[in-house]
Amino acid sequence: MPGTRWRSSTSTRVSTSTIRARNCCWGSSGEATALLDALEDWKDEDDEPLPAGAEAAEYARAGSPYRPGNRQLMRLDELARIHGFGDSIAGLLAPHVTVWSDGRVNVNTAEAPVLAAVPEIGEYGAEDLIGARDQGVVMGTKLAVHSRLSELSPEPIGAQLRHVAMVPGRLLVISRGWEEGRPLTHEVQAVFDLAVGGPAGRANLRVRYWTERDL
Repeated sequence: MPGTRWRSSTSTRVSTSTIRARNCCWGSSGEATALLDALEDWKDEDDEPLPAGAEAAEYARAGSPYRPGNRQLMRLDELARIHGFGDSIAGLLAPHVTVWSDGRVNVNTAEAPVLAAVPEIGEYGAEDLIGARDQGVVMGTKLAVHSRLSELSPEPIGAQLRHVAMVPGRLLVISRGWEEGRPLTHEVQAVFDLAVGGPAGRANLRVRYWTERDL
């Protein structure tokens, strides 16, 4: 007896902007900077630490069993392995981020902390967009988003809004299977690229990531 759950990707990729938007949750800007640098050092390919970051030598000195992956995160639980994060900060960020985003945020569905992490939107823009959504406003084009944000900010807003989307770009499918009278036994997770186009605006799905595990 299978059960399947579908979820569109509305969270931002784990990034420096996400942490910067959540820096109200830790004690100082210095602590936020250390987390930013440690995250970048985990992802970059070199072994030279950023000023407040950590590479392999710093992990060894701290007695950590982990070392930087020198790549993008593959699993969200890797956050807890990064120098300075731990379970508490990783748990704080986890509801708002994903490792499988295409780098864009759906302004019509994303939560306020996710919108605030978008460089072109920020905290005040996020509050405005959420307020408009609550009144039934749907952003149909980047021009509409740009016009709204331009009214809030004295600074020029990038016309491209490259971090913004109006519809989901990826789709997460979780399917779980079990036999009648028995506990859950198997789970499949798949991430699909979602593109709308072709005849009659038909949606096309392409597998980006697939994993299976016994439970």
